[in-house]
Amino acid sequence: MQSVNIAGMKQDQKKIIETLQRLEVMDIKQLDSQEDEKSKKLSSEILQEKESIKKDLDISNDALEILKSHATISEPFVLVGRQTMTKQSYENYEKENLQQDLSLAVELIEAGKKVKENINKISQLYAKVEAVKPWEKLNVPLDFSGTQTTSFYLANIQGQKTKQEVDKIIQAKLDEENETIYFETTVVSSLDVLTYITVTCLKQDEEKLLSALRASGFVRVIFTEDVTSSKLIENSLASIQQLKQQNDDIINSQIISKSSEIDRLRLLNDYEKMRND
Repeated sequence: MQSVNIAGMKQDQKKIIETLQRLEVMDIKQLDSQEDEKSKKLSSEILQEKESIKKDLDISNDALEILKSHATISEPFVLVGRQTMTKQSYENYEKENLQQDLSLAVELIEAGKKVKENINKISQLYAKVEAVKPWEKLNVPLDFSGTQTTSFYLANIQGQKTKQEVDKIIQAKLDEENETIYFETTVVSSLDVLTYITVTCLKQDEEKLLSALRASGFVRVIFTEDVTSSKLIENSLASIQQLKQQNDDIINSQIISKSSEIDRLRLLNDYEKMRND
């Protein structure tokens, strides 16, 4: 008589037992607690090992992609396939080269992350430049809110409008509310889609004027930068150039410079694939 240990999912226990009974298995019993613990420990170790292999495989794949995306790499002929690896060379690689090649892959991934981070920062800076560009002729800081006695706002409205048209729209809304308020507007710029204006009024009339602006279709624009638009654009463009230069340096010194190590990464990738199979 032979005995066989079977491991399976708990939810499948009933189906497995019924199948064994149909196969006329003589005796079915669960593992005792000691054997069960050993089985659980072994399953946990196997799972951890597979997760470790998957992680290392992902690292090697990512490193290869980063290197290929920035350096000119000649791909081996597709039919060549994996390198032949004897048991001895497999064991030697694990002892002598595995950690070094993993470190190389991690360095490439870190460099690739830094390049991506800088690209995101560049995109954000370009977006900021576009947002403040309509206010480039404004000669006060973007966060300027007025003086001790006056309030100052930035706003925009749909379509192209002249100062006279802007004043007429605001005054019409004030007249509807029977409000008499002194205000001054300036058209900073006017594009096909929007007209960008500044509005000044006495502090005591602030809420009434803001209400009239909202009711007239104006949208208040708020910035937190304490510099003029032109200065912010200048600073942002300078930062963009610095980030681009930083990326060039990273790509050249930390990625392209390692293109000669491509075979190490391919071997690492093959090794992890074999472990994963």
